[in-house]
Amino acid sequence: MIRIGSASPAPYWAALAVIFLLVDAGLFRLFSLGADWAPLWTAGKLAWTDPPKVYDFDLITSLQAPLLGPVDHRPFIYPPSALLFIAPFALLPFWASLTLFSFASAPGFAQVSRPLGADRALLLVAPPVLLCAIAGQPTLLVAALVTAALSRLGTRDASAGVLLGIAFAIKPTLLLLAPVALLFGGHWRAMVFSTLTLALIAGLSVSLLGIDAWSHWLLALPGFQQLIADEPTLISSAITPYSAAMRLGLDPQLAMGSGALVAIPLLALTFARIQEIAVRLVILLGGGLLVAPYSMNYELALLAPAVLSQPLTSPRRLILPTIWSASLCSGASLLGLLAVYTWAANRVLRSLRSRSDERCMESGVHVRA
Repeated sequence: MIRIGSASPAPYWAALAVIFLLVDAGLFRLFSLGADWAPLWTAGKLAWTDPPKVYDFDLITSLQAPLLGPVDHRPFIYPPSALLFIAPFALLPFWASLTLFSFASAPGFAQVSRPLGADRALLLVAPPVLLCAIAGQPTLLVAALVTAALSRLGTRDASAGVLLGIAFAIKPTLLLLAPVALLFGGHWRAMVFSTLTLALIAGLSVSLLGIDAWSHWLLALPGFQQLIADEPTLISSAITPYSAAMRLGLDPQLAMGSGALVAIPLLALTFARIQEIAVRLVILLGGGLLVAPYSMNYELALLAPAVLSQPLTSPRRLILPTIWSASLCSGASLLGLLAVYTWAANRVLRSLRSRSDERCMESGVHVRA
């Protein structure tokens, strides 16, 4: 029942759903179904027979031709630890594995986002989330793991650490700042369990795939960075300050360093003082993107639980999710990231100012008394 004077969220929910669906229509015209799953599935199949060759860019690209047609470059660059989660799906035919992976990841992500207050229907049609699903991106799996982990921190730190360790094993660049968060949050148990989980996964990957897979991965990283730098279409769709600096002809190292100067202190402050899960999620994963050398626009999906956790009570509430979703297709994904990150940073600073004001008022009361 809606109280007199309160605004019904239904019109704003409907408006945002329409905005999302309009952007979604463009996604199906711009992005190929299974484009990102093809190199993962191909590498997963090759991992069963010849693991070191999964980092042969030309071989992986050529093996994908029967699936989606010939392309110039479509390499596999995830660490060998990620193959432990990908290779089992490669036992299935390509389209069946894509369907299973996406249908497991997207609803799972929506489910673990419920404690944050995110609307599941809106999350599943949100353009960044839909892009990950149709492309077959593991971002949704990582996002689900991290969201679930942050929901457990402080109450079930052991399981939170395990989830973070698994997420790091799949996409380490997204969780570069996780140790800082756990350190300043005082989550020692989570830190121990995440380290043990990661060590176990890495050790298992060595025993199953061989140590050569790891050495080939490390040797492939510079070549991948160069491949990205030489491909204008990829740079334009990247989300990090590092990539934006490359596109503009600026110093990318300086851009990445500047991102770190902002992200690391704010992350430490957030996990030391702020308990709001949505804010922690943005400051952790958004901050990771600020310091990562390369990540694509679909990583905006990581922020979906936070963006969609805000109640739709006025037209003003539509601004942030609209910018977040629209930047996906405009080649301005960094602007979408910065908009959400600024929103979260403002929440942190406002919360700290509020606490400071309360302490000042309490101090004044004690003095007068």
